[in-house]
Amino acid sequence: MESTEGREIYTNLSHTHGKRATRVDFARVRGADVIAVCCGEDVEKIHASRKEIFVGSVVVWDVRDTVNELAILEARSEVTCFAITDDGRVAGGLANGRVAMWELPRSATKQSATNICRSNERDRAPLISSDAHDCAVFDLTWVGRFVVSVAGRCAQIWDVDGGCWRVTKTIEIGFHVDSFSTSDLSTNILLASSTGDFAVLRNDEFELQVKPSTPTRVVSVTQSPYYEDIALVIGDYSFRIQNINTGEILHTSPNVDCGLIAGAWSPKPNILFIAKADGCVDVWNLMEKTHEPVISVATTSAAISIVRLCAFKASGTHVIAIGDDVGSLHTWRLSSGISNASNKEIRFSESFYRRTKINES
Repeated sequence: MESTEGREIYTNLSHTHGKRATRVDFARVRGADVIAVCCGEDVEKIHASRKEIFVGSVVVWDVRDTVNELAILEARSEVTCFAITDDGRVAGGLANGRVAMWELPRSATKQSATNICRSNERDRAPLISSDAHDCAVFDLTWVGRFVVSVAGRCAQIWDVDGGCWRVTKTIEIGFHVDSFSTSDLSTNILLASSTGDFAVLRNDEFELQVKPSTPTRVVSVTQSPYYEDIALVIGDYSFRIQNINTGEILHTSPNVDCGLIAGAWSPKPNILFIAKADGCVDVWNLMEKTHEPVISVATTSAAISIVRLCAFKASGTHVIAIGDDVGSLHTWRLSSGISNASNKEIRFSESFYRRTKINES
């Protein structure tokens, strides 16, 4: 694909191989662009099976080195989700409902999470909360010194100041959360159910705002990095662009003959990456075509499980990360041609997403 400069594959025989990639995150830590993945069962499968998994992990790489892991962060429960900060802290949600925190080391190593809060040994001893959700943690994110985690039908706000986990607030959401999305535009979290319920957790005061629902199937949602109220909503066989505040559907794609898994925005607001169950990623340029992708790229022989745009702002690097059902993390490094939007593309996006008239001058 002409818009990429390189494709890489990250995997670990002990911790990711043969498992399903469930979450991907990235950060620039101590001058290095790092990317990480956790693998295992879907949260719903964990709920259904009720099996005990004794070791889960997050595997972290420097994006420049696909062979040597920067860190392997372990816990005595399956790691269902995680989030990395630029100062090297990693919060992880666990299948047993607890939340863990590790510190990324300054050299490659393996860390294990314990049940002991050692605030005077934070650089060496990961922490696990004593409080817990009543089911597996679905997803989480950092908001300053707080961690916001979601499980089932509720969110919890954790204060980690001082090195120990403490729940400061519990919020009832009103529906079972099946999709969770953050955006660089704000610290707000977009939540959705598989049946089309939407809500936004505003993280300025940790308040929940219920949004208009849509009677359609939702596989995943991704907030726009350009417009706070716009989201890419993936359905079983089509995707749509939706105004979350009003419920208005701005665009719906034609159905495809293969199930859709996830979607990601690109550095250009008119280009989308849509991942499919057959291992292909469709690239849509809505300024050129709205009825079909401009190209479909075969990425893996396995089913894709997750796709995410990783924007490393300090280095100007943009990477599309694609996880699959056998534990491999595939990346496309995007070229400068797709990393910077032209004035024409910005004007088109204003018209497309805001329904405003384009000034062609």
